[in-house]
Order: sequence, then C-alpha cells, then structure tokens
Amino acid sequence: MASKRRFDPASLEGVPKGESFAIQITGLLHSVQTSWFESTFSSYGPISGVDREEGTVCIYFNTREAAEAACREMNGETIDGSALRVRLVSPPLPSHRCVSGTVTTSATSTVEVKGDVHSIKLTNIPPSIDETSLLENCHNLAGFSSLKLVKVKGASTNYAWVNIRSSDAIPAQRVLNGMVLDGHTVRASQPKPYSQKCTEQYINEVEEEAQIRSSDLPRRFSFKLSDNVNTGLPTTVPAVQPGAIAMKNLPMLPSDSQSLFQPVRCGLDLSSAHRSMLSTLPVTSSGHPVPLNTLQVYQQQYHVPLNARNTRLK
Repeated sequence: MASKRRFDPASLEGVPKGESFAIQITGLLHSVQTSWFESTFSSYGPISGVDREEGTVCIYFNTREAAEAACREMNGETIDGSALRVRLVSPPLPSHRCVSGTVTTSATSTVEVKGDVHSIKLTNIPPSIDETSLLENCHNLAGFSSLKLVKVKGASTNYAWVNIRSSDAIPAQRVLNGMVLDGHTVRASQPKPYSQKCTEQYINEVEEEAQIRSSDLPRRFSFKLSDNVNTGLPTTVPAVQPGAIAMKNLPMLPSDSQSLFQPVRCGLDLSSAHRSMLSTLPVTSSGHPVPLNTLQVYQQQYHVPLNARNTRLK
C-alpha cells in the first residue's frame, strides 16, 4: 500500500540550494528497511545521506549524474508488490550535514555565528505563518543563525529549517518543540546523525541531572526534628524503619516547626492505661501528629505493644 505523499517537488518554493542532489521515493511499504535504500542506491554513486519520514524517502547524491541514473533505473521498480515512484527533486533539498561559517539562505533572517551550524526541522507549520512571523519566534534563540520556510502548494501545513550553532542545537530544539503557532503545535527534530558536540552536550546534561537528583535523595527520604525540642529522640529520623507501620495522609514534621507536647489525636483506639503516657507524644503546631514511624520510636522506648493488623495500641 502506497503511503501518502507529503509534498509535490514541482511546487517547492524557497528551498535553499545545497551541494547535494536529492531524489524523492514514494509508494513505499513499511516492511522495506532504510538500509535497503542505502545499499541499493549507493550503487549509482556516492550518497551523502538518507532521510525517511512518513512513507517518503529522500536520498542525497553527491553528483547530479548519479541522481538521474537512479531515477531512470528505479522508477517503477516493484518491491514486494509495490511500485516505487522515483523522481529528481529540483532544486535540491537542504543538506543535513553541518557546515561552518555564515549561513546565507535568507538575507532577511541571517545572523553571523562562529563555529559549526546545525539544522533543526520544524513541521506542522500552518499556511498562515510567513517567514517574518516565524523569525519573531526564533531570532532570540541562543546561537541562532538563519531560518528558511518551505511553502508547499496545496498542502495543509508547511515546514521550515532553522540553523543553530551546534553547541546550542539541543536546547533550541527543546524550546521549539511544542511551540503553538495559530493553533498548530509545531514539532522540532534534528536530522541524524547528531554532531559530536551536540551528543557530548546531551550526555553532560544527563549526567548533571542525575547528580542533582542523587544529591536530593537524602532530603526526600528523611526529616529533622527541631533542635530546641527535648524529646530524647535522635535529631534525624529515617522515613522508613524496620518494623515501622506506615500511615497515609499524615504530614511529615517540618525541620523548622515548633513541636508541642499535647495529647495525640490520630484516630488510634487507645486504652485508658496508655492515654496518660501517650499524652506526652509531640504534635505539630497545627495539631497534626508526627508520622507513625516516630511513634514506633516511642513504642520501642516505652515498650508499648503495637498491633500491626489493626494499628491500635493495647
């Protein structure tokens, strides 16, 4: 079954010129692997990349002669019962490779940047958005170099290429992905392979985030009693102790709160023999009892039996 064509190559407007010659292949089956296209079409000449998206494959040749030969030989070829439609895209689609220096695809949307430039593809752009409107949402990005809006005649949406300094490509993609333009949610993606700088930056960000979360674990799984409360308990009580009984919907005791020695009102069925003893248990200033894991410390200190089945003191 042939996939829906995303665009008509004859209707492309404003596609930046590059050094690659691209052919478009449609009428594909999902069972056909991308590696098959790489091995098959490389026999016609050196290729610089393969881009596959929603049933359409674009193959970038280094020479026009190789691209034309591939079109002549492969157009109409039957693969698993499906006839391929192969045509030369003119002018060529933008190359996915990083380039150095200033990108000058548009005189109105170009900023000179130093270092490698990486391309981010924006899809699902509504036809009501022109290049000026798109530039207003992109020119403040760190490392922004240029953008080019590709208008597809008769299509419901357009797409664009935003060129960003390689070291800023990943943060820019996160900002652009999910941006809403005239009711349309824009999707941002980076052609693979990523540049080495982008990959290293992403790994560093993941490692940094992991270190932050790891250092935050002690705070999440422990709490401190106020230093000026003479309870005889350790300053830091783990949130979970062996044999402790968990109670839900009871707030943890903040480290900066003032604990009051008042009778506990936590819904336990207490016998009269232990009410006077438990009247010394601490509660917070708002009247909430401390968590039951702290009561477990008192249970061990005063040798009060605690039934784990019905959570009531006997």
